[in-house]
Amino acid sequence: MIGCVDKNNFIEYKPIGFFSSKYTLKTGSPRQGILKPETNGVIILDTILSKA
Repeated sequence: MIGCVDKNNFIEYKPIGFFSSKYTLKTGSPRQGILKPETNGVIILDTILSKA
């Protein structure tokens, strides 16, 4: 997430991308992916970051 602070010391966070996997809920997904190497996921970064 990217954080921006305005003059009132308010921090606004905006997502920089998304994560997708075969798991639709937190329950059932492995907490330590290294222990379940056959589990894959994809990270998709927002296109606005490609110019940074």
